[in-house]
Amino acid sequence: KWEGQLPDEDVFICQQLAKKEMADNHYEPKLLTSGVALMLPLIAVRSAGEFFLRLYNYWLLGGKDHLVNRLMDYQKRYSALSKTNHSDR
Repeated sequence: KWEGQLPDEDVFICQQLAKKEMADNHYEPKLLTSGVALMLPLIAVRSAGEFFLRLYNYWLLGGKDHLVNRLMDYQKRYSALSKTNHSDR
């Protein structure tokens, strides 16, 4: 269902993140062009830049307290996600 719906860059990232699960379930990764792998560092830098811009906007919106609250929320979400992912193993 997902084939043709996601850009190759997204498919590549998902396959890299889920490499172990894909192998455990005997799923063959989709072969992608080598250009996609070369774009991964650019995607990572762009994502990091967008994250820090978002934090800066939180600070502009509500000052230090608002920024700290958002960071604490991110930490809680990451912790919950991490626990969910590790409980399956």
